Amino acid sequence: MNEYAVVCVRCGAAKGSGNSYCPYCGNATNPMAAVCLNCGCSLAKPEAAKGQAAAEDDASIGWGILGFMIPIAGLILYLVWKDSRPKTAHMAGKWALISFVLGIVLYVFLMVLAVMLSI
Repeated sequence: MNEYAVVCVRCGAAKGSGNSYCPYCGNATNPMAAVCLNCGCSLAKPEAAKGQAAAEDDASIGWGILGFMIPIAGLILYLVWKDSRPKTAHMAGKWALISFVLGIVLYVFLMVLAVMLSI
């Protein structure tokens, strides 16, 4: 099947609508297969993939706690997940930033306190 084709010229089915052919390369596939053996693309329906990604992107507080306790881990998680799991990435990154800012404020406070006590 041509990559720009909208319908199959053999059967008239819309591209990606059948379950016996790959929606990307057009080769015949097993209806129970998860990936196309010719091109390696996923044969999952886009709606099912969106539901699975939404279930994984739950933005649990655990990632926020990890980002707060280890800010560099929160930054790395944010950078890795910002496109695939945006809610979780936002949670980890936000708490990593809060932890970093609080660390700076605490450091400045302690330095001022040390200077005042030494006088």
